[in-house]
Amino acid sequence: MHTSEHGKGFIPILILVIVAAVVAVLFLSKDNLGNNSPSYVPPVPVGNKTSPVPTQPKGVVNLMLDPADASASVNQSLTVNVNIDTKTETATAVELHLSYDPNYLDAVLVKEGTFLPVVLSPAKIMAGSAVIVVGSNPTSPQKGTGTVAAVTFKAKKAGMTKVMIDKTTQVAVIGKTGDVLGSTSGTSVTIK
Repeated sequence: MHTSEHGKGFIPILILVIVAAVVAVLFLSKDNLGNNSPSYVPPVPVGNKTSPVPTQPKGVVNLMLDPADASASVNQSLTVNVNIDTKTETATAVELHLSYDPNYLDAVLVKEGTFLPVVLSPAKIMAGSAVIVVGSNPTSPQKGTGTVAAVTFKAKKAGMTKVMIDKTTQVAVIGKTGDVLGSTSGTSVTIK
């Protein structure tokens, strides 16, 4: 009976030692990353000065709304395409966030394009914003240019407004982690 009581006390202590060892290894591994950690920006000599190097290159995949300038009459529909230029990258997904002034426009339909034809998250339309997540077929990620989505708006009142790609939009490509979105361009809308 004495041996059984000793065994019961040993198991919790052993579990505690294992958990502490795992935590210590994780902590020490993080500290040993030193200059390789993502938050570290190594100095690089530039002439007589030292300049930091960005930890991640700026994205190169561009998203553009087409047309750049559109016009519609009140109660008329207009469609804006979201086009992509992947440059040298191979795109696998786009999380698209559009913003617009709900006083002038209502988004009525958001549809996937032909470039990334798989809907990963269905379109959500809210006053002033529209969101859709699209991706490539698993066996055919895309490189080049094409349409990732089309958004149909209904003009509500006369004036000038814009449809913009929101800064929360993200692009995923093969071989890189994180967002690789480069530049974006919007659409100016004149409503008569």
